[in-house]
Amino acid sequence: MQGSKQTLEGFVKELEPIIDQDIDHKYVLQTIKIGIEVSKAVMKWSNNAINELEEK
Repeated sequence: MQGSKQTLEGFVKELEPIIDQDIDHKYVLQTIKIGIEVSKAVMKWSNNAINELEEK
């Protein structure tokens, strides 16, 4: 999952400088950003679940 987040963040860096070149770029950027947020949420949940399951 971490690789996916890093890939999406790379897309953001590439897209932000050219955001005004096409109206669709704004929509694509928002789609990428939700992907990043979902990745963060899944990682947080995964870490919490692992910690809870490893507790004795």
